[in-house]
Amino acid sequence: MNVATKATPDATSRYDIAGFIADMGDVPVITEMQSVRRRSRDFFWYSPILNAQLHGKSADIIACPRDEADVIRIAASCAKRRIPLTVRAGATGNYGQAVPLEGGVLLDISGLNAIAWHRPGVVRVGAGARMDAMDAQLRPTGWELRMHPSTKRMATIGGFVAGGSGGIGSVTYGGLREPGNIIAARIVTVEETPRVIELRAEAAQFVNRAYGTTGIITALEMPTAPAWPWIDLVIAFDDFETAMQVGQEVALADGVVKKLLTPIAWPLPSYFKELPHAFPEGKNVLVAMIAEASDDPRQPRHHHP
Repeated sequence: MNVATKATPDATSRYDIAGFIADMGDVPVITEMQSVRRRSRDFFWYSPILNAQLHGKSADIIACPRDEADVIRIAASCAKRRIPLTVRAGATGNYGQAVPLEGGVLLDISGLNAIAWHRPGVVRVGAGARMDAMDAQLRPTGWELRMHPSTKRMATIGGFVAGGSGGIGSVTYGGLREPGNIIAARIVTVEETPRVIELRAEAAQFVNRAYGTTGIITALEMPTAPAWPWIDLVIAFDDFETAMQVGQEVALADGVVKKLLTPIAWPLPSYFKELPHAFPEGKNVLVAMIAEASDDPRQPRHHHP
């Protein structure tokens, strides 16, 4: 991986990549094309339609900002030189949001990952922070993120806000568009003289599920919830309707602390090959995360390692 600003850019690019590198000063960049092409992908290949449309699409260079000042420098250079700019975080999405359609600069924000501060109920953090790492830091204080995607180990908080709608925890707190689920967002505009704008409360929704097109998210304030010891459960049913009904009853039970209630109809459980013991043949299931305090230890369990 080449992070030298004196690297030779791809001569086939239609953009002034050499001028961009000169503008960067000591901002790290990657020009080695195998790395650039590999990191210009997300999980779009889940879809045969998107795979056909996006196969072979790649940036010309990756810029790796260390802080907001680097983001401003990158945005200004791209605006001045009319170079397309695509923001990348964990690239766990499967809709092609992190794929540069017209080449140009891929902006990898994963270096903006520090927690600036946290207090009971709220955390301010760089947009490139991985959500799993955030919870690891917050849990010793008794708090955790309200919700997260299934890709929590790889996903960043900025990518979740920019491309997500909800996740594990939404059964209690709703989607990201519910009032209070995004407290504030700090963005940098892509202009020759970039502006830094702090969006709060309802205005912060302008960045939700906008994939970075309304501004480059550099920091977020997000609500947190009391951290519980969670128990993962798979409950099997003979018919899907019963699984749905039980899930709905638990979802509406205010006294039960829960983070996930997902009914899954057979044969979909058969695809979870790594946990065959947890998904009985022919059974519909309800996958749940319940706080240890809300679980009834008297109920019979089939425990598996």
